[in-house]
Formats: sequence, C-alpha cells, structure tokens
Amino acid sequence: LRNENEIEQCVEKVIQKFGRIDILVNNASALWWQDIVDTPIKKYDLITSINSRGTFAMTKYCLPHMKKNGFGRVITMSPPIRLDGFAGHTAYNISKFGMTMVALGVAQEFRGQGITGNSLWPATVVESLASKNFQLGDEKTWRKATILADAVMSIIAEPDTFTGNMLIDDTYLRSKGLVDSDFVTYRCDPNFEPPRILDMDLDPETTRVLAKRGDVKKLNQDVDQSIIKSKL
Repeated sequence: LRNENEIEQCVEKVIQKFGRIDILVNNASALWWQDIVDTPIKKYDLITSINSRGTFAMTKYCLPHMKKNGFGRVITMSPPIRLDGFAGHTAYNISKFGMTMVALGVAQEFRGQGITGNSLWPATVVESLASKNFQLGDEKTWRKATILADAVMSIIAEPDTFTGNMLIDDTYLRSKGLVDSDFVTYRCDPNFEPPRILDMDLDPETTRVLAKRGDVKKLNQDVDQSIIKSKL
C-alpha cells in the first residue's frame, strides 16, 4: 500500500483474472497510539502512507472499473470522525480519519451512479494479531472478527442509497434486526460481554492514557501507562 505502482499493478491483476472489480474493503492499517511529542516523523509518515494514503490510492485505481460497470461498494475499516479522542491519538486519528474521509468522498462523488462509500468500525476490541501482539485486553474483552465480516456482507447488499455512513458494527447490525442474544456468538469468551471501549465517550485526559501502543519494544512500558492493560 505504500507503493503506487504496486497498487496499480494489484488492481490490474484483479481485472486480468476476474474482469471486474465490484467491492473494495480498505482494511490494512498501521497502529500508533502515542502523544505528538513521542511520535517520530518517520512513524507519522509510515502510518499515514499506509492508512490514509494507501486507502486513497487503492480506491482511486478501483473506482474507474466500478464506474465502468455502474456498480461498486467501497468500505473503509475506520472510525467515525469525532473530536473527543485526539489526546494520545493525534497522528493515528489523522491517518484513520483520512480513511473515513475517502469513504465519504466516494459517497458524494458517485451518488446516484451505483457506487457507495461507507466506513465501518468495531465497538469493541476485535480478536486479531494486533490485539494479541499489543496486548489490548485479553480474550474475554474481545469479539470475533466475524462481527465485522457479517457487517461488511450486509453493507454490500444495501441499496445504492445507503451511502456516506460512518458505522459502528454492533449498532449497524442492531438496525438490521439483531438483538442482544444474537451478539453472544461474536464473543471470544461466551460467558463475558466485551466492553464497547472503542465507541464510548471519553474526556481528553482519559483518552490520553486509554492505550499507549505502537512500539513493540516498549510494550511493557506502554501497558503500564495505559488503562487497557493485559487484563481489563
């Protein structure tokens, strides 16, 4: 995602094999949760080149093929744009909100042309290599990635008028008819409901120490300074 030529080649290889592109899910991202003064410019360049720039470039090269067929679904795995969580997350938010803005841009530029743009974000920490390697809680505080997969499949099936939304996975699925009992299947620990820590209101100072993460070499130090510890 950091190399424009490789992105263009990737899209062309998909066209050569399948003949069309209908769906783009921008999921790849780099994580960095640190204060501005603790963020090296090289690290800032890394996360923005992968997250916002990579999403923009991949979307740019897919859109002409979607437009040709009069159909497309662009989904970015990125948070709703909000203003209460910048402390300790400024660089990361710039990169992730940039992804969300790509989805909103698609929605506005292609409204009425069969192409939609929406962003999707989990309410809880989701089980992944990132949640494990960065010790973002433990299994009982995570949901399975299937909740995001189910939400994506549902978004893809939405009509062309469903566009320009910044969605939270469980809130969206509830709007489709799911109830509390349906979410049990998404728990990593079937006996514990994970906290919706990624979609709660926070004051700036709490946000600052919610979870310092980014440098694996300093993981123990970051964990000690965070509200999200190895076990919530």
